[in-house]
Amino acid sequence: MMSRINKYLGLMLSVVILSSCSSDDIITPDEHSSPEIIKFSANSSSISSKLTRAEAAEFPNDGKIGIRAALAVDSINWFVSPYLDNASATVKAKVGDNYSFDLDEVKYWPFDDSELVFMAYSPVASAEGAVKLNEDKTSLSLSLDKDMPDVLYASNNTKLTSYKKTMKTAVDLGEFKHALSQLTLKITADEISDVQLTKLQVVTRNGEATLDLLKGDNGLTIGRNKVFTYDLVSSAQDIIETDYKETVLLYPTTEAVTHVVLQLKEKTASGQSYDYQYPVSVFKNNENPDKPITLERAKNTTLSIHVKGKPITAAAFLLSATLTDWKYMGQFGININ
Repeated sequence: MMSRINKYLGLMLSVVILSSCSSDDIITPDEHSSPEIIKFSANSSSISSKLTRAEAAEFPNDGKIGIRAALAVDSINWFVSPYLDNASATVKAKVGDNYSFDLDEVKYWPFDDSELVFMAYSPVASAEGAVKLNEDKTSLSLSLDKDMPDVLYASNNTKLTSYKKTMKTAVDLGEFKHALSQLTLKITADEISDVQLTKLQVVTRNGEATLDLLKGDNGLTIGRNKVFTYDLVSSAQDIIETDYKETVLLYPTTEAVTHVVLQLKEKTASGQSYDYQYPVSVFKNNENPDKPITLERAKNTTLSIHVKGKPITAAAFLLSATLTDWKYMGQFGININ
């Protein structure tokens, strides 16, 4: 009897609840509560490509960028509770003049339609390695490394344009730009020189820097008195039949404290070795002989060393240099400013 009463009461309660809920009372997802994935784009008008391979291969650092986001309030706090904190995103596609990026771990816009601001860079910062995110959360600590990555920053970091879910648009990161300089070494020799290259180094006194992501082209501050050495050649290389060429990454304006160190050896059984050292700044500027050669952001400085004469104890060297735009060719050939 009690069981039948309980069932009856339960049925009556269900009827009351259902009858008290009109269609206007039922909560359904709307434009504010429905999830919306955050997506990104970057202009690539300065990037030329004839590639047919995977789009990620066109972008430096394996197509990866790091992204930070914070609430767009009067006083933006990048340090406390960021919405995105060094989140990793990967190139998804390239259409016309634009790359599109998707976060590796899906993130959604705030459901309440709060506005966010963003900054981006490449590669993704790590706890160890050449690129670290500083404690202020708005700058990167850079340390030269034998496998130094092509450090990039997004031009729209300086604008801090706010975005929200109901705008239904990808976040425009602007244009990615090189933070560093390229140095290319090219070493050749006359056939009569009969020598081998047995050691080649690029030694700089400025091995560290800080990149303020909010200052754009003026964001790089170069550290002092931290020596770093690129060891490029440590065993004999024939430079008569085969020219030697290698490229490294350095900080801009460090030409006066960056040296090329090389060792040449006579190609005989009893051949002796001889050491030479030249600062970058002593190379003759092929483009403008009256202007000193420099290391400039987003440009390539090519140093050519041509060995003339024999024996090498009295060898004459032709030291020349050119400064050109850095055409990023990646693994397959593409350009980024």
